[in-house]
Amino acid sequence: RYDGWQLLRFLVLYERQDRSYHAFPKLGRGGSNSVTNSCTERLDPSRSLLGAEQETWLAQGFATSTAKWNILAQQTLMAQTSQIPVKKPGDGQFWTDGWDGYPAARDRLFDDIAKYRPANPVVLSGDVHTFYAAELKRNFDRETSPANPLIATEFCGTSITSSSRPQARTDQYLAQNPHVKYGRSDRRGFVMMEVTPARTVAHFQGIDNVQQADSGLSTLASFIVENGKPGVVRPV
Repeated sequence: RYDGWQLLRFLVLYERQDRSYHAFPKLGRGGSNSVTNSCTERLDPSRSLLGAEQETWLAQGFATSTAKWNILAQQTLMAQTSQIPVKKPGDGQFWTDGWDGYPAARDRLFDDIAKYRPANPVVLSGDVHTFYAAELKRNFDRETSPANPLIATEFCGTSITSSSRPQARTDQYLAQNPHVKYGRSDRRGFVMMEVTPARTVAHFQGIDNVQQADSGLSTLASFIVENGKPGVVRPV
């Protein structure tokens, strides 16, 4: 604690047990799929990734927090990530296993952040085998503005040993999703965080060779979130 206030609070979610079934699974099998907005089931407001009880618990956590930084630790990428170019609002193709498969639930979470205004929300994610740094806002298809402000910052860690997609495909994702400021899928590793009252810094750590126990390690990129200023800043 600093002068009677709490430096940070962790709000840790679980997203497997109580979620709604995947929208529009592939014919003859369950599980995830990639779908466009013509799949109206994906947009159903009754669908939840967290379940109603956990959504209520999270809202209460936002409402009662007195921490300088509120770290939301959860399993998968929260930022919208279209797999094809978005030419106009409503376009896109989305993977249904993550938050893109539950956009109404994500909207409710963002509504609660806007309503209760927890200080400096930062989302930590994983699952997608890729480093990402992203800016979260209510409408991902529109420019950031006073009417569509940044709500939080997201840092996604990659896998330690499991492989991912080619970097060229990740570069396409970045071009198609401008709110995602960084993506790296050709290196394995983890994220280190430094949290102070003035700022939070995320260091993306890349392992040189995952097949060697004594492999070297290097910082691939670092990003700063300043107190009171959601968004991603890349240090010079």
